[in-house]
Amino acid sequence: MKQPATKPDWRKDHWRQYESPADHAERVERAEETAGRYFEMATVRQKAAYDLAMADLRGLDAPRYTRARAAANAEWARSTAEAADLFQITCDEIMVHAEVPEEIAALWDDLEAREVVLRNARAA
Repeated sequence: MKQPATKPDWRKDHWRQYESPADHAERVERAEETAGRYFEMATVRQKAAYDLAMADLRGLDAPRYTRARAAANAEWARSTAEAADLFQITCDEIMVHAEVPEEIAALWDDLEAREVVLRNARAA
């Protein structure tokens, strides 16, 4: 059995030797779906702000609106950067271990708890 040169590649791609491309694609899709649910729960506040900003700009076409859309996209990327990184880590862990490790789930719980605190602080 031939292993790739580096250990991280071997860990991530280990199961590819035992599955078809279609099975692998399905596994990737399931991993992204699971990580996506965590991402959605942790970014409720940012999603609402992004949706509101984009709804206000719907149908408007001028350079200033293009800049406003770019600013909304940049704010989305900035405010969800930690969740996006955790999404990628979660996908990788699911691909390696076929489940979300407790340590990663705890990181999501912590991120979601911080978001709830921020949401409640803004509501008060």
